[in-house]
Amino acid sequence: EASIQTIRKSISETENALNENNNRKKKLSDSIAVFNTKISEINNVVGKQLFAKSVSADDVRYGRINIDEIINTVRDYANKVDKINAERTAECDNIKNSLKEKEEQCEYLKKGLAILEGNYKRGYDLLAKFYADKGIDEEPKMLYQFLDIEKKNAKRWQQPIESMLGAARFNFIVEPEYFQDVFNLLKTSKLSGVSLINSCMFNTDKPCQKDSVCSLITFSNKYAERYIKNRFGDVIAVDKFSTELDPSKRYLCGDGTTSFKGSVTPYSKKVNLYIGADARQETCEKLTEEIQKDKDKMLKLKSLINRGTTLKESLSIFLSKLMAFDKNCNIVFCDKLKR
Repeated sequence: EASIQTIRKSISETENALNENNNRKKKLSDSIAVFNTKISEINNVVGKQLFAKSVSADDVRYGRINIDEIINTVRDYANKVDKINAERTAECDNIKNSLKEKEEQCEYLKKGLAILEGNYKRGYDLLAKFYADKGIDEEPKMLYQFLDIEKKNAKRWQQPIESMLGAARFNFIVEPEYFQDVFNLLKTSKLSGVSLINSCMFNTDKPCQKDSVCSLITFSNKYAERYIKNRFGDVIAVDKFSTELDPSKRYLCGDGTTSFKGSVTPYSKKVNLYIGADARQETCEKLTEEIQKDKDKMLKLKSLINRGTTLKESLSIFLSKLMAFDKNCNIVFCDKLKR
């Protein structure tokens, strides 16, 4: 009878061990199933294929992969999700700052002003204060505000002309009586790159060469007109560059190529267009399109960041369960299954 009791006890212990082991295996299978559902989500949020294939519960059960490997993998990619989320948050912040600048720039354009940055903006503010202190009821003016290009020529010549003028478009123009005071103000302020057209010097009209780019431009200020004609009156407008052009003369080509006394620049970087109300409107419309694209991109990034945050939280919970499972069940794999 004692032997029967011993056998019954042994059978009972074995049954309990088997039941416990089956429960552990079920929990493991469930955990692995959860992990497999996360694989595509991780790859999707992170934006690259981090896991090549799913993990089978049998891989763990029969020693083909250790549960510690899964724990380390989950921890590693939870950290990667964190890192990518941080990068996306930084990118989102940059877009947000850029959006603010572009929206301010649009407001400038709507008021008929160019986009002013850095020292140009500081110079504008200085002159505005100078006028206010003098009781002059007007805003500071720059060269581009006194120029226009006829519509029939704008499509072909707007970009080449503005590229040729470059930063000169933002030269300030003041009446001769204020020139010396403004000159001293800008000199004292040490604003690098900010220029002032010498309205005292250009007191007579200078005839332009035939077919000069000046014939494509209209003027609403005599100092602006005299400056342009004095500086660019000998630049001849031609459709395209040719080696037959006179190397002793200056040319502006319709494709943006410049040939200034033998020195040829085949390409001119495209610039924002500010000469004429139509050009400023066009620049404003392009900027508005950029703003909308930036907003769409930021919304997409925010969505990815939110998904990444949710994923990280679920991975952390899953990781905690895996670690607890590994700690509590290690004896089942190492001991009881051997029986």
